[in-house]
Amino acid sequence: MPEVEPTETPDDGPMTILLFIDGLGSGGAQRQFSYLARGLAARGHAVTVAVYNNQDHFAREIEEAGVSIVRLLKPSRFSPRPIFAFAKLYRRCRADVAIAFLRSPAVKAELARVLCPRMKVLAAERTAYTQLPLPLTLRLTQKLHSLAHFVTVNSKNQERAMKREFPALAKRIVTIRNGADLPQKVSTAAGKPDRELRLVAVSSLMPYKNSLRLAEAVASLRDEHNLRVTVSWVGETFESLGDSGTYRETCERIAALKLEDQWHWLGVRSDVSVILADHDALIHPSLHEGTSNAVCEAMAIGLPVLAGRIADHEEMIASADAGILFDPADARSIAEAIAQFAATDRRRRCEMGSNGRRLIETRYSFDRMVTQYEALARAAVRGRRDASRVLAIGDEGLRECAA
Repeated sequence: MPEVEPTETPDDGPMTILLFIDGLGSGGAQRQFSYLARGLAARGHAVTVAVYNNQDHFAREIEEAGVSIVRLLKPSRFSPRPIFAFAKLYRRCRADVAIAFLRSPAVKAELARVLCPRMKVLAAERTAYTQLPLPLTLRLTQKLHSLAHFVTVNSKNQERAMKREFPALAKRIVTIRNGADLPQKVSTAAGKPDRELRLVAVSSLMPYKNSLRLAEAVASLRDEHNLRVTVSWVGETFESLGDSGTYRETCERIAALKLEDQWHWLGVRSDVSVILADHDALIHPSLHEGTSNAVCEAMAIGLPVLAGRIADHEEMIASADAGILFDPADARSIAEAIAQFAATDRRRRCEMGSNGRRLIETRYSFDRMVTQYEALARAAVRGRRDASRVLAIGDEGLRECAA
């Protein structure tokens, strides 16, 4: 099929942007994807979203922003159909640039570029390397980023790791931190240390989210410190897996530790900020992570954060004095961090919360995230290749570059 020439886009005019993700489920990456689609559309760009599964948690808010959703459904798990369909859609939309979120959609978009050589691909990685050397399959898929114009990650820790592993791609790799809404309501629950400690976790229940060690830590606080801690877990539990999966294992551990009255599964919720505001602190025991949406959202409402010493948490939480870090591989370390927080007074807790909100306002805002992707997309259209230089010119310069 002959190439269709794109409509000429003025250097400072609206762009036609194709956003690509596997589906619109309830996860953190999907939340950021929804933010980005709505934010780019609000700035006057022609945005189309392409997906290849039927998950629809964020579909309504995307469509209400005037963004159309195209479904490139595949007949089987390993079908290459979305690759061909995405290349065809890019031509039909006469898109200027494609932004692909998550590893599998990025691979598909990069392979689609072989079929549509004029395609400009921004590959948005959302995870972190968990072992080195990299497994062969992962290494091969990461090498496909040579077909991408830019590669974004959401933590400096992952940016450094990826540049070490793939030095030939170093100029294309850059960090764009997650964006977070800044609600008017700020948490006041954190300033009430005179009652049982109420912690909230916000995450889909995957093995690396470390719910088993958290349960052990809560039990040890009850048994060894006479400290009652309750945990509310918000997010997809995959309970439908029945006799397999982390949900079953965690429920069994909770029962064995007699924690049924201290652990509450809340499921997928649309009122996460309200739930956060009703707790004393976010507990985030994940073993590995990029930048967590849950951490950003908790800090945005002024809630202290107790989290693992992973990814960018040293800078984001410890250096900002927004919470307490622990070793997520050690249940005793988790318990010690919780006990330390339980012993803090009202003033100190409020101080942590205020510090966290201030950091989100300055470095993790939704507007800043959209501006950075917009600037990279504009740079790709103009043929620029050094991602760090595009994003190293300050907020005012970024706005000018994106315009």
